[in-house]
Amino acid sequence: MTAAFELIKNSPLYGEMRGNINNSTDKERDDQVIIFLTDGVPSDGNSALSVIRDQNHALNNRVVVMTFGIGSSVKTSAILTSMGKQDLNSVSYGPIRRTTYTWVSDLDNLRSNMAGFYSFFSSSEEIIDPIFSVPYQDAFGIGLVTSACLPIYFGNLKGVACVDIPVSELLEDATYFQQGELSYAFITDSRGRALTHPLLPKPKDKGDDPIFVFAADLERSAGAEEILASMRRSESGNKTILSTRSFARGDVNKEGVHTRSGVLSHYFWYPIGYNNFSVCIVVGDNDRQARLNTLSASNDANTFTYHRLDLKNSGTTCKHFQRLARKDTSTVMLTATAFKDPYNYFERNDSLSDVNAYELYFRGQSNSLSSNPVKDNVRKSVIATKVGNTFWTSSSNTASSYVVWRAIGTIEGIMRVYPGVQLAKDYNHQLRPWWKRTLANKGKNTVSAPYLDTWGSGYIITLAYAIYEGRANNQHTTNDQVVAIMSADFSVTYFYGMLQEKFTDCRSSMYSCFVMDSSGYLVIHDDFVSVPSNPAKPFIEGIHLMVKEPAIARDLISKNVMTTSACINFEGIQNRHYWTVSVSSVTYPGGIVQNINGVPSYELHTVADSNVFVVIKSTDAAKVGPSASCNCQDSGQTDTQCTSTSVSYCQCPCWTKAHYLYCNNTFDTSSDNWPTCPPKVPDISSVKLEAKSTSKAVCFDAGCSKSDKYLCYASAGCNWCTINKDNSVISSPYCANQDVCYYGKVGQSSPYNTTSNGITDNGEEGNLGGIYIAIIVVVILLVILAIAGGIYRHLRKTAIRKASQSPPAVMTDRDSDLGPTGYSPEPHPALYTGSHAPSAPPPSYDSMYMQERKT
Repeated sequence: MTAAFELIKNSPLYGEMRGNINNSTDKERDDQVIIFLTDGVPSDGNSALSVIRDQNHALNNRVVVMTFGIGSSVKTSAILTSMGKQDLNSVSYGPIRRTTYTWVSDLDNLRSNMAGFYSFFSSSEEIIDPIFSVPYQDAFGIGLVTSACLPIYFGNLKGVACVDIPVSELLEDATYFQQGELSYAFITDSRGRALTHPLLPKPKDKGDDPIFVFAADLERSAGAEEILASMRRSESGNKTILSTRSFARGDVNKEGVHTRSGVLSHYFWYPIGYNNFSVCIVVGDNDRQARLNTLSASNDANTFTYHRLDLKNSGTTCKHFQRLARKDTSTVMLTATAFKDPYNYFERNDSLSDVNAYELYFRGQSNSLSSNPVKDNVRKSVIATKVGNTFWTSSSNTASSYVVWRAIGTIEGIMRVYPGVQLAKDYNHQLRPWWKRTLANKGKNTVSAPYLDTWGSGYIITLAYAIYEGRANNQHTTNDQVVAIMSADFSVTYFYGMLQEKFTDCRSSMYSCFVMDSSGYLVIHDDFVSVPSNPAKPFIEGIHLMVKEPAIARDLISKNVMTTSACINFEGIQNRHYWTVSVSSVTYPGGIVQNINGVPSYELHTVADSNVFVVIKSTDAAKVGPSASCNCQDSGQTDTQCTSTSVSYCQCPCWTKAHYLYCNNTFDTSSDNWPTCPPKVPDISSVKLEAKSTSKAVCFDAGCSKSDKYLCYASAGCNWCTINKDNSVISSPYCANQDVCYYGKVGQSSPYNTTSNGITDNGEEGNLGGIYIAIIVVVILLVILAIAGGIYRHLRKTAIRKASQSPPAVMTDRDSDLGPTGYSPEPHPALYTGSHAPSAPPPSYDSMYMQERKT
């Protein structure tokens, strides 16, 4: 009995009950009840009566005790009767709610006999407002639903009528509320459970057995509890407090979170009529939704071509890797965020009449959309991004030989992709890792670790940059409003080819180079492309520094350059542990970690204005350091349990169990005081895309007839074949389409069950002569940024502007000593302003390569 009272005291609502325990005006206190079921007379009944008295007096007699007995020995029981009546309790501590002892003569009638529990707590007043159940997964596949129920009276209670409502529809206004980066909405029930919150998955993305987290676990700032208590009491109000925001740094399970504390936040809450929910709007001080200037639309496909090419296609389609595409124009997708009624967007299927209506509206031929209206700023966003299409399809743009996909996603919910293809209906760029990673690195050229392109081009790397709302003086800070993110995808082999061919010292027998991001994940490494004599498919995606370079990882940990942290995943009842790489300019001037004369022998260079680092290491066996591996999975698997919580232990991102109190349905955040993990990236599976392209006409000829492996690398879709099917070495390696050889071996199946991805033999030697770290990535970034440069110039003329006019990287003191051996191409004019702006764009990959060979 003591344990039962302790459970009540440890319940999440006990604190509120205790605060109101002497409040005579509190008329809607939650019932507290202990059900005591026994098959024999308690051996020490008097002790149980004393416990009930002492414990319930401390709670002002709030707890009801209901006793049930099973078996002939307890047909009558004075002790069980006294326990229900709480005979030792005093009314001076509060009114006593006495119950009648119930004997269960037949176990088959146990359920009906114990139904007195409901009768006791039923209200004598007729209920006129619906009661909403805790959301649950519908057995017929509708998804997460809640039952809205009302009792049926005919003189007295006759039954209950219910209707199931999809939670996505019920809560859509709060789920898709958008008022800037620091503002959001959430909804709670009368128990304080968060039904929707930006730190939880959207209702449609919740699993089969969702954990309903209390809002108090998500809103942990000082002053928030008073707000939440008021919401539980169905009150309204407003209050301003300092709170913290938690944002994903990319893939939250791998890259973790970054936080922004001390945000002046205005909370406004109000009960939702006719149910037991309350809504709260949180507005960051001075936060707002960006507004574009009025722009004129033109009636052409370049302004707007809807992505549903299967419904309407007015142009010529071609094959771009494994997708049916349009090379003459980009396509535009309208995600759920773009619509005034997101739930209706998911419930209805696009039709040809919808596509025609979209075309008329976005091409300026009509002023409204009657069937599924979009938000006010969406048409301006579509028109503003048209310049991307103009640049991408320009005959002077030669980037298609090495850039796989190009895109612009906007905060208003439109996604423009080139070459034009169809996207899945539930695709939302604002939920994808590349979008979140770029927002976490505003003002920087953000590079992703390689991942497998599901559309058939092999392993690719994304380079992205955030575009801010325009300012008259072109001056920005990272606190400014982001209106769009532009991105370009290119192959791993292209990136590697640039690194190796332009800087031959990286393929010296004495040294090798690799690139990693600010979470410690490898972007480029020799093992991603080097072909052994008996090749196996490489592990490329999600490979951490600790997998390939454990000695360097341990040294960076010891230097506090790579540090560990964690966030709480309430839905998964886990603490997600991750790494952050950050080089202090105070401790390491120039952003250079110099350990070339130590063991392990390496140098790490920060690439300015980016999220990546370049490392050059010695290949001397005496200088590579200890060979002991870290606790990691070679396949890049991150869903593994940590073996240690030490901040110095070398282990890849992993998880530990969160301190979750199952009986109370609460988390112990006093021991797990990390920030909250935002929800993981949702699966994209609601709508199957059109079948793979069977067209024989390709959008862009890969030109895989090149005789040099580095020129082969420069062409998307080409591979350098070096190994025959029987594992013998090809005497004269050649360049071929990725369907011919994958990872350098002829006939090896690719992840697409064809054959793909060319690899290089890395056996040539060179002389270090100097460490070209910053220049290496300057070349790579400048070439790729040239793709975006033309877009940027046009966007400046509208309401969208880039954040910074400074170059993406600068030479370090060590680089400036390199003399004529360092290669520095001219950057794109869009990257500079003023008298230092060069007059010509950077040369193409091929021209740079040929120029290098001549010199």
